[in-house]
Amino acid sequence: MSHWGRRWAALAAGVAMLAATVPVAAAEQVRLGTTPWPPYIGADLPGLGATAQVVGSALAAAGAELVPVFQPAVDIESGFGDRDIDGIFPVYTTRMRERVCLMSGQIGSSPLGFAERLDHPLTWTRLEDLAPYTLGVVRNYANTDSFDRLVTRGVLQVVRASDDTQNLQNLLDGRIDLAVIDRNVMEWLLRRDPALSGRLNAVRFNPRPIAERPLYACFRNDAAGRAKRDRLNAGLAAIDGPLMTADWFRRMIAAP
Repeated sequence: MSHWGRRWAALAAGVAMLAATVPVAAAEQVRLGTTPWPPYIGADLPGLGATAQVVGSALAAAGAELVPVFQPAVDIESGFGDRDIDGIFPVYTTRMRERVCLMSGQIGSSPLGFAERLDHPLTWTRLEDLAPYTLGVVRNYANTDSFDRLVTRGVLQVVRASDDTQNLQNLLDGRIDLAVIDRNVMEWLLRRDPALSGRLNAVRFNPRPIAERPLYACFRNDAAGRAKRDRLNAGLAAIDGPLMTADWFRRMIAAP
């Protein structure tokens, strides 16, 4: 090897050694509080769930990393307090939440309606038509502004459950007439939750939905929260979230 060749080889080796000793900048972590809500989010779900996969992919596209922090359902309207999280997901938006949170772009969609027993179907046109009945809701879940307002005014009578599984159990046991629930959540739980085993053919989704609710991530309303919200939004613009969600559901429906 020539003198110049030896010099370039030595220089290349030195550069390689220097590169090996310089730490690569870690992706910025985005810590989002969440409650298990299959099939959208869950620690045991592939990709952590349909919506978590979208959020994780969007953040990765923007050079960040999703760190889901699983916790019990919380009342977002009460604020974040001293919890070590940047935001909460997935959530519906409400007027109150828009005052507390910086909402991201849409990360999914939730078909919200009522589960009903096949032997006790109900017909309704306006929510007020349901005043004679007892409705099941999940504690600390928002539904729609109009529905929640009727509950607050006492027009609609509700029984609060700790989670969607208990809400469906209350329906099956005859404690309530209808259970407010997302259609995908209902179908997932009836097919896969051992507590509801064998009850798939006892329940259906009422033909009249309440609303198709967009899903968002709710960030702290401060400069740091705004920066991380904007990073997620940039990533969402770089991926096809609806296609990713549809593909996730196709694969899960095909799975045993």
